[in-house]
Amino acid sequence: MTWCLTIIPLGVSLVLHSVMGYQSYIYIVSFLLNLLFLLLDYNEAKKVPNLFPSWYWILCGLIFIPAYLYLRTVKHHKTYKYITVWLLIYVFDLAMVSIL
Repeated sequence: MTWCLTIIPLGVSLVLHSVMGYQSYIYIVSFLLNLLFLLLDYNEAKKVPNLFPSWYWILCGLIFIPAYLYLRTVKHHKTYKYITVWLLIYVFDLAMVSIL
């Protein structure tokens, strides 16, 4: 689920911006996808003991997805691949919006 949270919301935003140009509802679609995959990822991660301390991880993810991905990476003691991919897609999305 973490890969879905990392790629799909910004990927959809990138595709919609490239097809439809700048539309304000694209941000709403991206936010709703972030919320969906954040909740799915959180429910999946709760199955692992001692991974998530409480609900403030969800709040952190709603406000700033990279912070959630970073905290999840630190808790798993893994590489920073989720946050790196998210940042790359975010930069491409910003470039697409600035071109339009």
